Amino acid sequence: PTNLYLEVDEVVTTVESGELTITGTTAADDDDVDLEVNGIRIYETNLVGNGVVHRISTVLIPPDLVIPEPEPCSGFGCDFGFGGGFVCFSGSTTVDVQNKGQTKMSELQIGDNIAVDGQTYEPIYSFGHRAPSAKSDNFVEIKTTAGNNVQVSKEHLLFVEDGKTVAAGSIQKGDRLANDVIVQSVKSVSINDGLYAPFTPSGKYVVNGDILASSFISFDNDSQVNVGGINFSNQWMSHSFEFPHRVVCHYLGQCKNERYDADGLSEGWGNYPLAFITQVFGLGTVAKTLVFSTMIVVFAAFNIIETTFFAYPVVGFVAAIMAMAMMKKNKNKNIL
Repeated sequence: PTNLYLEVDEVVTTVESGELTITGTTAADDDDVDLEVNGIRIYETNLVGNGVVHRISTVLIPPDLVIPEPEPCSGFGCDFGFGGGFVCFSGSTTVDVQNKGQTKMSELQIGDNIAVDGQTYEPIYSFGHRAPSAKSDNFVEIKTTAGNNVQVSKEHLLFVEDGKTVAAGSIQKGDRLANDVIVQSVKSVSINDGLYAPFTPSGKYVVNGDILASSFISFDNDSQVNVGGINFSNQWMSHSFEFPHRVVCHYLGQCKNERYDADGLSEGWGNYPLAFITQVFGLGTVAKTLVFSTMIVVFAAFNIIETTFFAYPVVGFVAAIMAMAMMKKNKNKNIL
């Protein structure tokens, strides 16, 4: 990487371009400094480095130095936010909060009941991503014929007319989304008003009035995950994968004071699963198939447990009574 020399507090410091995104040039004796660090224009201002705030007095960059543009992030990790926007909406995106109306994502709190379909409301039990000051160039803006629009990360799943989910970045003009929404235009955009990804028990919610969105992301830039020749929807895979998180944070209500790491990911529930799934997609074909096959068996068990003991406890209670009755009947037969 190119080394740039900053005279910081009268001490010349070397900064590698791999650590900072720096654009612009200036002569050493030029008082009119035109420089941007991480997208922020600086002139006789402060630079935070290693936890210390330094005063920039002189920027020593040869006027003929060409600073290369940062290489675009590529690979599955980037889809999840390591350089892009992780499964997110911009802070200006709105949802319908019960008894409050349309509310910006940036104003939402855990526990808010938001519309997930028609007049059905569910609580936000967690934020997979909550980064108020974050920026991203990994977004698309989708405008509809009804005049609504939404800014969403390219890999975020949106529901289409047949009930399936597709990545926002794959949507095109004329496509029909859920709720009879017709797409008028799609374009790539950058956002600078934060990144937000609320989770609801059903794994979906309505944004900007009528666009039905998933809480989850598209795996490997596809709408489905193929395991041993069988396709499983990303929505089902992700919702099942979320089961432990949902139990602790929704059913048991233990995430009221959720904390987020430096990237805005939920500590424990966002960063660790993200690292795990990124590693899985980095495996070879055979290893990845084995891991996913195991995951699907576990996910099926998760769905049975959630349905019978959490979502519909009456069903679980009746099933338990019937099982006990059958066991007692078989025991009596064995005695005879």
